[in-house]
Amino acid sequence: MVTTTEYYEFKADGSVGRFKEITSGFCHSKSEEYGVGVASGNTLGIYFTQGNFVICDKPSTEPYNAKQEDYTFTITPGLGLNGEEQLKLVDAHCQYTNDADIGLYCTTTVYRKQ
Repeated sequence: MVTTTEYYEFKADGSVGRFKEITSGFCHSKSEEYGVGVASGNTLGIYFTQGNFVICDKPSTEPYNAKQEDYTFTITPGLGLNGEEQLKLVDAHCQYTNDADIGLYCTTTVYRKQ
């Protein structure tokens, strides 16, 4: 069984943190990435400049490579289990063209935590 947890932390000053944990069998991996987000209309660019990774409980020895990720986004109130806002991020450079594959491979859905 594979379990995955991913969340974003958006702050008022534009800073962004992304945190992921994946557990599969005896392997536990996690990542932390930090950067700056810039929103315009329904597009969001996140420029990750720092980060670290642990793969199967072993810290990476490779230096972090800065990267930019671009998304389109929607915010919908009331879709969480307790009425939280839903943030749906769709990779702006998704290689898939049909909605099912875009939803599966290129979409991240998170809920606002109070």
